[in-house]
Formats: sequence, structure tokens, C-alpha cells
Amino acid sequence: MFSQNSASGLINQVRILSTREISSTLNYADVDGTPYYTADFIKGTVYLKNGNYASFPLRYDIFRDEIEFLKDDKIFWVIKKDIKYIRYGSEMLIPSYSVSDTSKLVYFFLQLTGKYKLLNKARAEYYPLVPPKGYSETIPARFKREIDELYLQMEGMPAQKISSNKDLKFYFHNNSTALGFIKKEKIKAGKVEDLRKLVTFLNK
Repeated sequence: MFSQNSASGLINQVRILSTREISSTLNYADVDGTPYYTADFIKGTVYLKNGNYASFPLRYDIFRDEIEFLKDDKIFWVIKKDIKYIRYGSEMLIPSYSVSDTSKLVYFFLQLTGKYKLLNKARAEYYPLVPPKGYSETIPARFKREIDELYLQMEGMPAQKISSNKDLKFYFHNNSTALGFIKKEKIKAGKVEDLRKLVTFLNK
């Protein structure tokens, strides 16, 4: 069942969501591991910028960074530019730009919101088949889930990846309040709890 924020009843899924059918030369069935955040489609709600929304089973393809849904036994992707945010089970995904590539929208999991947002980017890498050499055996093609990347985002700005305390201090180089708190509380860039503490403080 697909609904919108007015109580007008059912709306066709394709009218609500701008979509495109998946086409790919990479067959996931031939690859070990999984590129998905959850193995199965799970309950989700997609909220559009125009105010409409639809609830149905979704699945997040981390490797391609796309949200999938099924229609007529075909898998489609939701187009990012139309999305305000997505409720994916108990979590929230938002599409946004990053400093490293301001031409491409990517999905981030929202950890904290306010003037500053704390985001994390899920990662799954593809490693192609490695043929045997000498006495070594063939290593099959595989997907491997990598460590999530942490990002900070000031309101109205692209997201900035924070990999080290050097990144953290550079990001706040003009913010003496943030720098003072980082020093006083011994904030570590690699610890989610520390960044949550910092963002919570800055948003007060």
C-alpha cells in the first residue's frame, strides 16, 4: 500500500518515485559475500522533496550506493535527487554531497542532526577474481564489508570525511569553541561516541 501525506488514499508507486530500472554487467550471483546492508528487503518509507511519501520493502545496495525496490518482479532504484530522506528499518538515510565530490549525491546514515550533522557512510568493496599462481589457489571474486566512514556536515554545506584528528582540527580551524572542546574532552576522530559528544555540544 502506498500513501501520501494527505489522506487521499492510494497512489501508484511509480508516480510517487522517479525510478530507473537497474542494468549492470556485474552479476552478484557470481560473487562471494554480499553488497547489501541487509540481506533481505526490509520495511522502509521514502520521503520526497515534494511532500509525497511511500512505504514498502527496500534494500540498500552499499556497493552501488542505491536503494532498491521491487515492481513486477524487477528491481528498480529510487533516484536520489528526488529524495528528502529515507526511513530504512529503524535507521535514517539522507542523500547529500561530500567535499570530495560535489557533483555526486551519495547516501549517508544520519546519526545526529542540527546545525551540525554527524553522518556515517557504509562501505562494501568489490575484489575481482585472482587467478592461481604457482601453488596458490584461485581466489574467487568477493564483496567485503569495510569499516564505515564518519562525516561531519555543517548546515548548507557538503559533508566532510573525518578520518583523523588532523581532519577534525582542520575542519574546525576557525571555530575556537570546537577546538577548545576537542582538546578539553580529548575527542578522538575515530570514535563515534566522541564525535557524538562533540556534535551534541556544538548543536546546543
